[in-house]
Amino acid sequence: MSKAAKVMTLMLAGLPAVAVAEVTALNISSTTPYGDFAGGRFVRIEAEAIGVLSPAEAIPGLDKAARNAAGMVEYRTPVTLIIPEKPRSGNGALLIDVPNRGRPISHGLYNSPRSRPIAVGSLDQGTGFLQNRGYAVAVVQWELGEGPALPTFTDASGRKLYAEGVGFAAVRDVALFLRNATQGNPLAGAIKHTYAVGYSQTARLLKSFLVNGFNQHGGKAVFDAMHIVNAAGGGMPLLDAGPGPASVASETPGHANPEHRGVHEEPFTYADVMKSPGAKKGKAPLIVVNHTYNDYMGGRAALTRTGAKGTADLPIPANEKMTPTAGPRQNLVLEGYDAIVVDAASPTALNGGIKEACDAGIIVVVYDSLATEPCAIKVNVDYRDYGIQETNFMAQVLGKKGNILEIRGVAGSQVDIDISAGINDTLKNYPDMKKVGTVYGNWDGTITQKQVATILPTLPQVDGVLTQGGDGYGAYQAFKAAGRPIPVIIMGNRADELVLWKEMKAKGYKTYSVSSAPGISTIAFWVAQQALAGKKIPNLVNVPLLAIQEDTLDAWLAKTPEGTAATPRYTLEDTVALIDANNAGKKPSELPAPKIPQ
Repeated sequence: MSKAAKVMTLMLAGLPAVAVAEVTALNISSTTPYGDFAGGRFVRIEAEAIGVLSPAEAIPGLDKAARNAAGMVEYRTPVTLIIPEKPRSGNGALLIDVPNRGRPISHGLYNSPRSRPIAVGSLDQGTGFLQNRGYAVAVVQWELGEGPALPTFTDASGRKLYAEGVGFAAVRDVALFLRNATQGNPLAGAIKHTYAVGYSQTARLLKSFLVNGFNQHGGKAVFDAMHIVNAAGGGMPLLDAGPGPASVASETPGHANPEHRGVHEEPFTYADVMKSPGAKKGKAPLIVVNHTYNDYMGGRAALTRTGAKGTADLPIPANEKMTPTAGPRQNLVLEGYDAIVVDAASPTALNGGIKEACDAGIIVVVYDSLATEPCAIKVNVDYRDYGIQETNFMAQVLGKKGNILEIRGVAGSQVDIDISAGINDTLKNYPDMKKVGTVYGNWDGTITQKQVATILPTLPQVDGVLTQGGDGYGAYQAFKAAGRPIPVIIMGNRADELVLWKEMKAKGYKTYSVSSAPGISTIAFWVAQQALAGKKIPNLVNVPLLAIQEDTLDAWLAKTPEGTAATPRYTLEDTVALIDANNAGKKPSELPAPKIPQ
């Protein structure tokens, strides 16, 4: 975008907001039980919000968009509610979940159990943290291409463009409707405080939401508090109108694009954010900011402390709490721990802290998603072999020919990269097995179902589906809903997948199930304990995958409660045997196999 266009956007954002804007209806399509929690029963509601905006509101293109009979501009957007069945039994607080690329984030951030984290995009109960404390949650879609029907207009050159800034208004107006509306509102009279949470892409959205004045409406604040997680340095250029089908805000920042729009543009510090014309209109919300280590050091998030030209940290405003994740890790060193066990998530982001701990004489054990720092003991699952195993099994079942759909995990994670490499390298051995499509399911059944359903109309017959765990059930549901023949789907050891397989097995269906076991975290703990006890530990401790075959399905299913994944219960003795096998140089196929719990 030209410099002139950037200036125009900023000037428009500085105009006073127009008061005429509201959600006129919340059309509910389904209400289903969600679960019982400390404060009572919760329900899940799927709905569509219909909103109207004045064409004079400071959103580029809105003045050129089509108007209804009342002279207003309309939009629609999907909303998902997870709320108390008796709304007034909650704690009076509404959390607006601003989804990242269409994926809800609240349960991944707050309800995620340590044993098997909830992926971004899932609304699984997890620990029930939010519901047990009485929060109502509303997921409000805002992004072009992820459900909202946004107004369009034609520019001077005749191009059709979308007024994407309406996404800001949708978040604002749905929050106000759920807090204030007395008619057609399932939360009528139950909400006293509204909060918002954004992650990465939508953390930047919330920062720009403040800068552009959307947190003030009718003289009152929309959100009392915001939780901004992994926002990097700057904001989001959502007030740029785009041609679709993807949003102007869909691009992911990276080092290869140092001039990325929004994230690398001022204002950086939250003090400067609150001085912006849009944010100065009323009472400032409480802002809680969390950075990841990689974000802080590599994503320009440090500029939120120093500003664009500073060399030292600036004072933090009274309404803000900022937590760079370097702090808690350093505390583990300063507080005298003898060992640290960590699922690193990123291959490199924690390397500096791990080296610091090793230099202080602390034993560091990383597991599952590994860090590359050499001093750490690595409890490793061979995820490349995961892809090799399932692809060879698929070739055996299909007679080495057929069309394959690959379902990947979380983009950019080392686990996803390794499994996919194993799949695609092994497919080269079977020239008559053709990969006809790839989707990202984020290791989550709900997301997988949505992504597979989207791609299916474009695909020929699919004979086999190669997965990464947790996505088999969602893939099955997508094929079933589309009326397509059910292909051979590799399952991922979750209870719903195993139940489905048992039902289909009775009709002659052939597959198998494979994944790493959540119990690997227990192995990592015992490895740390044994290292402290003086046992010789190799730098790499390989752990076998848990593969469930037809003849062991019933036994594993009997020991896998609903909502969990199959896992052995690793004991100290099991871990010592595994360490000894690794010290003896055993191959992964020769390691002690996972035992069915007794």
